[in-house]
Amino acid sequence: MGDNLDWFISLQESGEKVPILEERPYIEDYAIFYWSAFNILSCSRRVGMGNSYVPLTEIIAYCDLYLIRDVESRIFLSEVITELDSFYLSESNKKSGKVGKGSK
Repeated sequence: MGDNLDWFISLQESGEKVPILEERPYIEDYAIFYWSAFNILSCSRRVGMGNSYVPLTEIIAYCDLYLIRDVESRIFLSEVITELDSFYLSESNKKSGKVGKGSK
């Protein structure tokens, strides 16, 4: 959807049925921070034979970059990213029919 989001929204506002917007997941305002962090950190996966986890070192670096200093906040962010990542890898492995590195 990306760059076309505004166009899709304008179509919907004009009364058109836009299936891609109806199927789009809703993210609560408080969760946008975590979703954004996950998307940024997903780029730090190691490239290899299969899917791999987001390294904890990258989550720590993200916390440092965005000045997240509170220990409990850092731990919570790492737990959220790890859970999102586990789900992502599980679904990715299901789609590709692979089970291996990065799967639980």
